[in-house]
Amino acid sequence: LEIALYEAQLIQNALMQGEILNNLANNYLDLSQYNLALDYYTKALVFMRKVGNKRNEAPILANIALIYQIKEQYDKSLDFHFRSLSVYRTLKAGPEDLSICFLEIAELYNKKKHAAIAKQYIDSAVSIMNPETDLYQKMLVFRLQGDILFDKKDYRKAITDYAKSVLFAKEIGFERGVIDNENKLAKAYYENKDYHNAEKVVLRANYSAYKLKIFEQIAESELILSKIYRQ
Repeated sequence: LEIALYEAQLIQNALMQGEILNNLANNYLDLSQYNLALDYYTKALVFMRKVGNKRNEAPILANIALIYQIKEQYDKSLDFHFRSLSVYRTLKAGPEDLSICFLEIAELYNKKKHAAIAKQYIDSAVSIMNPETDLYQKMLVFRLQGDILFDKKDYRKAITDYAKSVLFAKEIGFERGVIDNENKLAKAYYENKDYHNAEKVVLRANYSAYKLKIFEQIAESELILSKIYRQ
């Protein structure tokens, strides 16, 4: 990709440069190298705007928002999600893209402890989703509902929703989602004093996180394990 980027620079092909930079950013995101990913997404965004390619601009903005969310900079993340949503609306995007935007915004509002606003965005997403085909969105809905229930200390219901989110993540082959959701499920089991199931689930998450080198999920799973083993 680096060679392809150099060649695109030589022929001054802005679209090609933007696409290569975006692909590099995706690779660094997959490797959990978030600062490098952010740098390349930011550069890719410049080229996409230069050529007026809004179809690629919208997901780049969403990925920048994701990185800020991982960094726990929630206000910045919300800002980029709303920018992404604005571009999708300009494109007259369909319900699939819009529902994902709504759910990602809902997740951030819930992290900021605004559960009522989060619920509004969840409801907006559900109202336009296709329940037969939008499995990624269904995974997000159950995960978010689990988060809201967990914050309310309704751990039994949270377990039910987190378990569903794990199943949907597995169905669509979203390994990162499986790990994240299993860590959440393990935390709910732990808070519900079901230490056996908590250990079983978090060990799976820990193994997968090591395999994919997702360092924040490794840290999360090991923190849960340390709490379990102190019981």
